Amino acid sequence: HGVNGLILCTQFGLCCIYIVFIATNVRQVITTYLPNDVDVRVYEVVVVATLLPSQPCRLDSRPAFTGISGLPLYLGTAFFTFEGIILILPIKNSMKNPESLGGWTGLLNLAMVAITCLFAAMGFSGYLCFGDDTLGSITLNLPNDDWLYVSVRVMFSFVVFVSYGVQFYVPIKIIWPSLEARLQSEWLKTYGEYLLRIFFVFVTAAFALLVPHLDLLIALTGAFSSSCLALIFPVTIEMLTILAEPGRPSMVVLAKDVLIVFVGLIACVTGTYAALRDIVNTF
Repeated sequence: HGVNGLILCTQFGLCCIYIVFIATNVRQVITTYLPNDVDVRVYEVVVVATLLPSQPCRLDSRPAFTGISGLPLYLGTAFFTFEGIILILPIKNSMKNPESLGGWTGLLNLAMVAITCLFAAMGFSGYLCFGDDTLGSITLNLPNDDWLYVSVRVMFSFVVFVSYGVQFYVPIKIIWPSLEARLQSEWLKTYGEYLLRIFFVFVTAAFALLVPHLDLLIALTGAFSSSCLALIFPVTIEMLTILAEPGRPSMVVLAKDVLIVFVGLIACVTGTYAALRDIVNTF
């Protein structure tokens, strides 16, 4: 139940982030050509309604480390990149040849190597270009006076918009079967899932409207949920499995697992606290 709860937090956090991402990027595009001072929350409402749719710089000008105070938010943001781990088992269960997913040259490793390189390159290049002025999404730093940059922002928003339903797949698969088993009405069994989906769209919209800050939503979701799902729980399960097996467990493996759990707990506690503190300070 704890794992399912964290999965739900992660996926719904992603949906909130997607709403803010789309609204912020679309707002920036529109205000370029139709100057107005409409609050980003108005764009979020429109997004929800639809859900029912540089210049080179010197390296020494970009500090490699901003200090301990910024580390918790960084860890939350970094662990957010693990959000795709939740979709691994559903993907494996849907594959024609599930055995192709694992292994040194399996689909998972090949995909993660490419994704890691992409994330690292985007993060490094974005910070190198914009420094401390880097916004919650690198697309928000792109100039507004060139059609190429505008089209990139629009395409990114469209891709995230389409992905919103993918993120809904896992939580609905967790919630609906147990809920359906308790229903007596045939009408609710037929249309209940649609109502559930609509309800949670409004729930994610409420959080997005409450905290329309992309960077803080990413940090909070990553620190609270992703650190547990990607680091703490898998390693804890491995430790318990090793200790339950007959024979002497490998001290090296156990030490590695303890270290990973410790790092995960520190990131979870400090990252969640820092994100919540900054969210409170925005009001």
